[in-house]
Amino acid sequence: MSNRLANGALRGRQAMLLHACLPASIIFTDYLLSHRLEVAKDWLLNTDMKIGEIAERLRYNSSASCIRCFRKMEGMIPGQFRQQAGLDGE
Repeated sequence: MSNRLANGALRGRQAMLLHACLPASIIFTDYLLSHRLEVAKDWLLNTDMKIGEIAERLRYNSSASCIRCFRKMEGMIPGQFRQQAGLDGE
């Protein structure tokens, strides 16, 4: 019964528990965007995945949407981020 209620409210029991554990000042969508960004940055630095694959794995609607969010949060597109990190390592 409680799982059905959770599914209706936040698409699953895990999402409901996560939302309940977040501080009141953090909006769930902001948390999700931040988490996606951190995962994308990790994959950009530690894999050779293309941005299209990263966007798909992070469930963005398109790679353009992923790039737009990345640029808004980081001030540069993912390719620039990866290139800058490579230059810093030399």
